[in-house]
Amino acid sequence: MGDPLADLAVVTVTYRSATTIEAALQALPTERLAGTVVVDNASDDDTVARVRALALPRVQVIEHGRNAGFGAGNNIGVAHAPPSRWIAFLNPDAVASTGDLVALVDHLAATPRAAVAVPRLVGADGPLSSAGRLPTVPGLLRHEMPEPIRRLLPERRLPPTYARTGPVETVEGACMVVDRQALADVGGFDERYFLFFEESDLARRLAERGRTVELVAAAEVRHAVGASRAHDELGARPHHVRSAIAYLDAWHGARAVATYRLGVRVAWWLRWRAGRLPDAHRRALLEAL
Repeated sequence: MGDPLADLAVVTVTYRSATTIEAALQALPTERLAGTVVVDNASDDDTVARVRALALPRVQVIEHGRNAGFGAGNNIGVAHAPPSRWIAFLNPDAVASTGDLVALVDHLAATPRAAVAVPRLVGADGPLSSAGRLPTVPGLLRHEMPEPIRRLLPERRLPPTYARTGPVETVEGACMVVDRQALADVGGFDERYFLFFEESDLARRLAERGRTVELVAAAEVRHAVGASRAHDELGARPHHVRSAIAYLDAWHGARAVATYRLGVRVAWWLRWRAGRLPDAHRRALLEAL
């Protein structure tokens, strides 16, 4: 029996990832993989220099001239990756061991209907939510509403303690191993999503073809949530708003978009009146809306 990782390529999209990318790459068994592609989205730090200084085997760096977003970066990585049956998308702030990758590949190989396999995610303070339900207007508004209104709306994410192997509606994309042909069949990542909701959109398109996205409880990956977004005062929240609108428009229609727009305006006004949303942040979010 051959090495299960020999038919796996890894794509990592970086943006201001100098503080995390070394740990992510050094944890990978790059010499056993089909190849590893680092797509840099025009970082203005020394991310690229750090990757090249590692001089790891079978790692290539693609310097993209602009920050085209996560989905576009992944598509570029796939286009440059060597031939392989499986492809892993790994955030630069996620650390996946050899055993984690083997568990994900083995699950896909043993589960023909599955097109995506993800591990349980663990942060510095314990388990993180790794999967959840597909976005709806109420679920998205919960993310924006202040307490106690938030408690009245449905939680989209499954509990961090959820550890059941099998199909879920959607996944967190910090580490995903994907059937490469299934990805090609649905046209790759939708580049309308600059950041956020790429995984949910992909899950919907795969489901239309009878394929599933699945959690693999035996795999556990360490994730420093939002390390790249830490450089952004707003934590990339305007991107979240824009991508939420794109997702609702694609899958739920104009009425859902209008309801979401109204709902977030109310939510931000309530938070602003309560002194929990600075005026400059509220203006930036309204501009994104």
